[in-house]
Amino acid sequence: MAIHGQTRFVHEIFDCHFHIIDGRFPLIENNGFLPDEYACADYLARMKDYPLAGGVVVSGSF
Repeated sequence: MAIHGQTRFVHEIFDCHFHIIDGRFPLIENNGFLPDEYACADYLARMKDYPLAGGVVVSGSF
């Protein structure tokens, strides 16, 4: 059992929708919006306190 703050997780988490914005793969702005870079390392750092089992990277139409 993993604990995050006051939340206890009985099972691992599978993130079913997240975006990775990597400068190696340029984006074209959409209606003036271009998201900031958010690399795999950023995502993993944000999720470090959760029992992450896996996930699905989705393509955005920013």
